Amino acid sequence: MEEICVDILLPQQFTIPGINFKREVLNLDGQLYPQDLVQARYEYFTLTYGPLPNFALTQLPPELQKRDWQCISIDYDDEQVPFPVENSKAVYSNDTFFNLLRKVTDYDGEWILVFTTGCDEPEQAVSGNWIVAEEKVRESLANNNSFIMYYNGNRDTLI
Repeated sequence: MEEICVDILLPQQFTIPGINFKREVLNLDGQLYPQDLVQARYEYFTLTYGPLPNFALTQLPPELQKRDWQCISIDYDDEQVPFPVENSKAVYSNDTFFNLLRKVTDYDGEWILVFTTGCDEPEQAVSGNWIVAEEKVRESLANNNSFIMYYNGNRDTLI
């Protein structure tokens, strides 16, 4: 199965409407153990706060490199996927993933999408909006390539 890695970088103070992140707490024999992971669920996808991918920022315009970003990794739960999957391409090419992508990126603010097949470093960084991002994801899945897309938050700009 080919691994696909998806990270969304959002401004540090931004919260995704309708998606509630929680720190997982394990309860073992009445003792509570807070875990390091802060996660949320969207259908059968798990969203996890994590470190910024170092390679991502170096490929961006200088004004975006200086921003204070939070990184959210998007991964699907193999046990929760509602259909048999031979590879992860099927999961990332369906409506549920694109609805999530739209939910995260369809607002008046800056964002960055890092989409990699094989979890390799992306070959290109391009400007675009969520409509272009959906096209690039489909292209990436078909051609096994990776990309970084950034949006400057200006809906009046034709991208």
